[in-house]
Formats: sequence, structure tokens, C-alpha cells
Amino acid sequence: MDREGEESIYIPFQFLNTALNGDEVEVFLLPIVSREKIQGEVLRIVKRKKIDFVGTIAKKKKDNFAFLVPDNPKMYTDIFLPRVPPKARNNSKALARITRWEDPKKNPEGKILKVIGEKGNIDAEMESIAIEKGFRIEFPEEAEREAGRIKKESRQVIKKEEKKRKDFRNVFTFTIDPEDAKDFDDAISFRKIDNNLFEIGVHIADVSFWVGDKSPITEEAVKRGYSLYLVDRTIPMLPEALSNDICSLNPGEDKLTFSVIFHINGEGKIEKTRFLKTIINSDRKLSYGKAQEEINAGRSRERAAPGTSRSPCDPTTR
Repeated sequence: MDREGEESIYIPFQFLNTALNGDEVEVFLLPIVSREKIQGEVLRIVKRKKIDFVGTIAKKKKDNFAFLVPDNPKMYTDIFLPRVPPKARNNSKALARITRWEDPKKNPEGKILKVIGEKGNIDAEMESIAIEKGFRIEFPEEAEREAGRIKKESRQVIKKEEKKRKDFRNVFTFTIDPEDAKDFDDAISFRKIDNNLFEIGVHIADVSFWVGDKSPITEEAVKRGYSLYLVDRTIPMLPEALSNDICSLNPGEDKLTFSVIFHINGEGKIEKTRFLKTIINSDRKLSYGKAQEEINAGRSRERAAPGTSRSPCDPTTR
């Protein structure tokens, strides 16, 4: 136990009195020194840092009680589960909450919040890691209901909003993302104004238009803070109806965006910059690899016949 800038207090295991790593506690200082540190004993738990733990169901008996063996190595005791649901079998990964722990000589008592899946199953293991680290997989029902309502009304809303925004739907526009991306939150547009002036648009999905300041979706997004990208999946900050649909710049769909528009001359100098609320309709969905192929192919054609080449991404081929 220690705080930055303060002398640490060593708490022997037998004096923890149910305290766990990160708990805020009241400590009695013992009149002995060990390991060159002051020793102490926990008198009471002021505030628990963590009461939810992911682990493996073990020792389940016919009378329907079991123990959860926590994954967290800093949780030094198993959690006793007086009642478990039928699908919580031995070797199941589950999320449990400590409901009572008064006697340090006994296991904490808890209840199952969620049965995640079979131990060793890749989906169950990945979800277990995310939950144990404090990331929430499912969205609250209120947030999901709101997202469903927004999706249902989105076409009519966009139709009304298009009159208030700068229309870029007839400008060549594309996204570039990883091959396996499911959501596309930024796009680029290109238009030639004259022989020495080009217009480049950078368009970002206007998420704030769809989500109110005090909505259930916003409250949950604030708790999450960001989308989490794991090895084989994404835990989004927003419900899928928004992140993968309404606020995703999918090709061939009208989307509301906030944009910065540059006018750049042939020497690469920016002559004009504007910030606008816009509406776009992406023409192409490119991966990084496909975009590089297009660039390489264009360069090859230019070397073969200068001034005559056209890439499939050329805006004049829209």
C-alpha cells in the first residue's frame, strides 16, 4: 500500500482482512518494521476498487453451488457462488460479482452476472479479457432502443437536412481503410477546378448530429471513451446501428459529414480552406493495399504514355 510521494505501508497477508488490490482502506500502524517498511493492518474497507471478476466455474455440485476461480492474479481467493444458472457448467467462463465478504477466513460470496462461454473457446476467451479489463461488450437497452429509433428515421432526417448542407454527392469521393474494416468514418473527395487548381475534401462522419448531449448513447459513449480494437474484433464506442451503418461512410449511401475543403494549386500550395457541414455519397471503398495498387498502376501508365493515363480512381471516370 502506497501513494505517490508518501511512505508505503506493508500489509501482511493475514492482516488484509478482505482488502483487495486498489481498495481504499483504513489502516492501523503496527509497532514493527519489516522489509524496511512500516507494517499495518486493515481495519475497514472504505471503498472497493473492484467487485466484478471474470473467471472459470469450478467444483460445481449437484446442489447447484460452485466456485469461480478468478483470472485476475491479484484476486487471491476463489468466489463462492451459492446458486448458479444451469448453463454455468464446470469450465465455463463467467463474470461474477462479490455480494458479501465479511469473514477474511472464508471465501467471498458472489453471484453470476453473465456466463461468457466455454473455457478455451476463442470468442469466450477474447470476451473474458475485454470484460476483465473493464470494457463493456453489450450496450444498455436504452442505448440500443435509441439507436434503433435513429436508424428507422434516418432516411427522412437526411432528406430534410440535405437542404441545409453543402452538397458533395456529385464529387468523386472514396474511403481508404483496412481490408477487414466494418465502419468507415472518413473519406476524401477530389475535383479539378482548372488546369492549376484542385479541390481536396476531407470528410468526417457527423456523429454529433445524430447523438444528443444527454442521450443514453452519449452517456454510454462517455463511459467507454473510444472503440477498442482487439486482434480479431472491435468493441465499438457506439451501437452498431450507428457505428456500422448511419455514421459509416458506406459507398452508394447519402451520409451527413463535417468537412474541411482545400483548394491546392499545382505546386502543392494551399490557397483556400473552408470548414463546412456537408452531405456526401462515397463512390469507392478502397483498402490500403488496393489504393497503393491504383497509385502504382497510374505511375506505370504515366511512364508508358505521359499525359494520357487514367486510373480507375480518376474523378473524370465517375
